[in-house]
Amino acid sequence: MNQYTMELMYWMLFSLKFAEADPPGLGTRQQTCTAISHLQRIIQVKATLFLKVSNERRRFPGVEETTLEGLVQWLLRETARSEMEYTKMCRSLFDSFVKLLPGKIKFECLWYVLLVSQPRKLTEFPSFFRTQGTPAPGAWIGTNVKENPNFLSAIYSVPEFSSQPIDRPIAFQKWCAQLASTLSNYCWLLGHSESTDRLVVTLVKSSPVLKAAKQFLETCLEFTRAITRGGGSLATMLTAQERRQIMDQNFITVRKLIVFVTLVSSRRLDRGDKALMDHLLSSKILGTLFFEVFATCTFMPDSIGNDELLKSELETKVWRDELETALKVFKQLPEDSLAELGNIMMNTISYNDLVPLAISMDSKGGNKLMMAR
Repeated sequence: MNQYTMELMYWMLFSLKFAEADPPGLGTRQQTCTAISHLQRIIQVKATLFLKVSNERRRFPGVEETTLEGLVQWLLRETARSEMEYTKMCRSLFDSFVKLLPGKIKFECLWYVLLVSQPRKLTEFPSFFRTQGTPAPGAWIGTNVKENPNFLSAIYSVPEFSSQPIDRPIAFQKWCAQLASTLSNYCWLLGHSESTDRLVVTLVKSSPVLKAAKQFLETCLEFTRAITRGGGSLATMLTAQERRQIMDQNFITVRKLIVFVTLVSSRRLDRGDKALMDHLLSSKILGTLFFEVFATCTFMPDSIGNDELLKSELETKVWRDELETALKVFKQLPEDSLAELGNIMMNTISYNDLVPLAISMDSKGGNKLMMAR
């Protein structure tokens, strides 16, 4: 167990990464995730063992030290990759393992031992002891940012796309996948309740992601229109499958950007502090280009490329909830920006001869947003 567990975890994650494009019907990702969950429980229960350095423990590629702390650091670095299911799993494992590091190990280990071996005794386990090991991934990352302001920018970087998307559509798709991954990670980090103001400022004001997001907004709509038209405007002829994959990736990236902008804009609003929203406005992320993309996604999501992505009722509900949350936050925009957003949305409706958003009553009597499809 001591010798092979961490290496097995690496190879299972490696398998998950390369199963990213497998059809769901094969079941490879589900089976791999099940195996990872078993290894996760072993590491949690035997955390005191894996905290210590061991010469017998096999090293795997990329890890600096085969200890629990080394695994945590490696998992955080791996969240920067572009594979969606893989990075989602790495984030989940990071959140689980970081709370087992020194300072939080004593009571957490006892809790996990009881959970696995004698779950009935959990009712006798005082709540005081259960809460001593509360996960604090945001605090752990915040401490590292305090010690090294470049800690996160060294992990999450999105280089500028150096050519016109229409000239290299496949390369642009990969660039969008990397941007979507980075935005997902920023939303994940900002979503931790322990995230400090220092972490928020570092993510938003000192990160290259805003420059990359602005470049994406500048090309998003024109690029998808060119992909849809095809023909001579494309430097590379695309197959139907390649065109769909590019369009779908474009839609995924747009969604991640909308969630990111919403999350950052809403930060501190409950305290009447609009500094972060103002920063997005001044950096032109929250402006005309974003409003045009947002209106297109609200009223014409199919033009971005979501034929496969919004088929399930659950996924469509999640998308509607994201739009509702964004609209509620955008009500706090300055009057001129709010008026611009309203005009762009109304112009999108009239120009494309669309039906405005339908309103239905939810179970509590409040209004719910219904997308016109």
